[in-house]
Amino acid sequence: MDLLSAYADDEDEVKQTSDQQENAAAASASTAAASTAAAPASSSSSSTRTTKSSALSSSSSSSLRLMDPAPDVAFDLSTTRYYVDPQAKRVDYNPTVDELYAPLQGPQKPIAGAVGRGGGGGSQALMTMGGAGGLGVGGVRNHQLGFVQPMHMSNYTFESNYNQFLSKGVTVNPAASSGLVAAKSAPADDSSITPAGSHTPDTLIFNSNRTSGQVPRINNRILSEEEKQRIRSKRKAASSDAGDVESWRGPWAPRETEEDEALADPEKQVLTPEQIAERERVRAKKRKQEERKAHAEAAAAGGGGVDDAEAAERAAKSAASQAQYESTIFHGESEVDYQGRTYITPPSTLHVPSEQQQCYIPKRLIHTFTGHTKGVNSIKFFPTTGHLLLSASMDKTMKIWNVVSSAHGGYKCLRTISGHSEAVRGIDFNPDGNKFMSCSYDRYVKLWDTETGQCIQRFSSGKTPYCVRMHPDAEFSNDVLIGQSNNLIVQLDLRSNAIVQTYNEHLSAVNTVTFIDGNKRFVSSSDDKKLLVWEYGIPVVIKHLAEPDMHSMPYVAVHPSGKYFCGQSQDNQILCFTAINKYKLKRDKRFIGHLTAGYACEIGFSPDGSFIMSGDAQGRVLFWDWRSGKVFKKLKCHDQVTIGCQWNPIETSKVATCSWDGTIKYWD
Repeated sequence: MDLLSAYADDEDEVKQTSDQQENAAAASASTAAASTAAAPASSSSSSTRTTKSSALSSSSSSSLRLMDPAPDVAFDLSTTRYYVDPQAKRVDYNPTVDELYAPLQGPQKPIAGAVGRGGGGGSQALMTMGGAGGLGVGGVRNHQLGFVQPMHMSNYTFESNYNQFLSKGVTVNPAASSGLVAAKSAPADDSSITPAGSHTPDTLIFNSNRTSGQVPRINNRILSEEEKQRIRSKRKAASSDAGDVESWRGPWAPRETEEDEALADPEKQVLTPEQIAERERVRAKKRKQEERKAHAEAAAAGGGGVDDAEAAERAAKSAASQAQYESTIFHGESEVDYQGRTYITPPSTLHVPSEQQQCYIPKRLIHTFTGHTKGVNSIKFFPTTGHLLLSASMDKTMKIWNVVSSAHGGYKCLRTISGHSEAVRGIDFNPDGNKFMSCSYDRYVKLWDTETGQCIQRFSSGKTPYCVRMHPDAEFSNDVLIGQSNNLIVQLDLRSNAIVQTYNEHLSAVNTVTFIDGNKRFVSSSDDKKLLVWEYGIPVVIKHLAEPDMHSMPYVAVHPSGKYFCGQSQDNQILCFTAINKYKLKRDKRFIGHLTAGYACEIGFSPDGSFIMSGDAQGRVLFWDWRSGKVFKKLKCHDQVTIGCQWNPIETSKVATCSWDGTIKYWD
């Protein structure tokens, strides 16, 4: 109870004290208001402060002190200005509208007062862009080179002033009111630029490096005497007035000095021995190309329009130059047997079946043929019997191999034929097999005797032959089709050794030529991603095979039935087309699973047509079932790309493969 009564006494004491303070404050306020009724309104704040001070002093003797959290401050905002930075992106106070739109302090052209390269300043330095003032680097910029002011000028005026500055090194001041002005260093007698006395030094502008009295510079670098002489040698004729008919030479006027004439004439130049040798080499190469072109034109025209003696002499020189590469070596013990038969005759143990036998997929390696020093590009079996194998290599040679174990001492090389100066690209037998053709990167196509290895005939059109095909019919055994690098297919007659027909429709180099439809037509493929079907002997395309998603096909092969042909597409698939009546793509039959992009891997068929095979970039040979299109077997054959594969036409379970590793392998 004593504690509660003590709290009640304290509350009564606090209440009485607060009432006394309020009464005293009210009395003081009424007295102050009566005494200052006529005072200006500006003294109200001081009276308020006095009242509050009196109240606070009267209560200082009490136990509680009152604090004013927001006291009045004697500070007039109307007389205070804050600086607003025009480049600032953040303001920590609320400026007035007048402060925001107040004009910038300083000169109207801020760049004129900045530090210049010339050490001066002023608006004239900005207008003239030169002189002692220079262009400021520390002021406001609206361009990467400084402050640019808009000005109207017609296209004609600008072009004339610009060309005048390039040719004479002087031009006019667009800011000058006196019109045309010349540079300080302009020639005094050059009246074609401005009238005399029409300019003053204060309005001069450009001072070109082309005028006299200046140090020539390029990229702010002082030129050497040799460079100055080279620049002076490029000056044209003196007169630049088109009205002066006699002296006007135009922009193609010759150079003036003798040194310039020597520079213009290669024969007068002083060349080093290396340069002279290089020039002679280029000239000799050009003469050789012209002779080769004339020879090709003479061969294409059958000698018409070219002197017979010159043509014969040219042919003799060509034959002599190629004869040095032609040679043959026989590797056996004797070229004939006891009956006088050569290796071209099929062995007696080899029997040609009367009807087609069933074919099987090979499983094991029988023999590896080695002898080529570089990669092997193509292989071909001897027609009908298949007891010989012909190979073409990048080592510029061709070899004939025996693939019958019971004849001629077993598996071995029988003959090596050399006859090209560059790598051999393609080969092909005639229907009888006693002759074959070869094409090489030395731009020659040659006919060879299979039995003796001698070169019978040679032909060159001056272009690189990419493929060669002899007609499969004995009636046209003298006709040869050659696909060339100049987008043409030429038909060569071996009897006259001349071109008798040209097929021109492809847009890029021709890769393959394949006979179809009973050898009455042929299909060609090219790098232009198109297949063209031709009527043999007629240079008119009868069918274009092209699709937006089709890739080039560097190899084409015909199915044994003759109803289809397949192309090795560069998107890692084999596409099938119909080879009779309507030539079109069979979208339901394609063979995938191998990797051939970038390689012209050959395609092979089993003699009965039940299997199709192809080489692979990983050294494999893949076998597909022809009907279902499924991969039947993958056979690892070589360490490098398997570029060629051929099925033996008689021994139906044996396959030959070749690779860029230089080997040929025989599988059973």
